[in-house]
Amino acid sequence: KLIRAGKFSGQSWLKKTKAIFELLAGMISTFALMIKFHPKAVLGMGGYVSVPVVLTGFVLRIPRAIHEQNSYPGLANRLLGIISNKIFLSFENAKKYFPLAKKEKFILTGNPVRKSVCLKLMEGSAQKEKEKFQILIIGGSQGAKSLNRLVKDALEHLKEKREKIHIVHMTGTSSRQEMEQAYQKAGFSAEVYEFIED
Repeated sequence: KLIRAGKFSGQSWLKKTKAIFELLAGMISTFALMIKFHPKAVLGMGGYVSVPVVLTGFVLRIPRAIHEQNSYPGLANRLLGIISNKIFLSFENAKKYFPLAKKEKFILTGNPVRKSVCLKLMEGSAQKEKEKFQILIIGGSQGAKSLNRLVKDALEHLKEKREKIHIVHMTGTSSRQEMEQAYQKAGFSAEVYEFIED
C-alpha cells in the first residue's frame, strides 16, 4: 500500500509545514491499515517514508525495528532509533550516531540481498570467468558522492587492468554525467546509472 509521508530534511519552512500534514495523513492511513492487518512487527528501512509507519507502530505498541544500510544514518532513522526495539546495522561504526539507544538494541546484519540476486550473480560469474572481471558500485543514499570521488581517483590506479574490467556503477542523480565522462576518458568499459530499479 502507498503511504503518504512528508520530507523534512533540506526543505524550506513552507515545505516542512506541508510535510507535517502529510506525515499526519500518512499516520491516519497507516493506523487504519494496521488495525485491519494486525502486523506482528514493523520494519522501517530508512528514509522519510518509514516515519509514519514506525511512529504508528509505536502508538499501537507493535514491536518496531529499523534497518540502516549506510555508515552514516539519515535523519529519519536517527529519530526512529529512539522508539525502535531493534536497530539492524550494515556497518558497526553507525552505532555512534544513535547515542540514546541501548547496546542491546543493535544487531549487525550487513545489507540483506534477495536470494534470486545472489543466484544470478553466481551464475553470471561462472559464465564470465574467462571474460571481464565485473565490479558493481552502489553508493547508497548517503554515501554516493564521496564514493564516486574515490572511484574516480581509483581509475588512475586501475588503468593497466582496464581491458580486463567491466564496471556497473549506480552514481545517484548528481554525478552520473561526471562519472560517465571519467570512465570514457580513462578508457574503461562501464555502465553508469543514476539508480538501478531491480
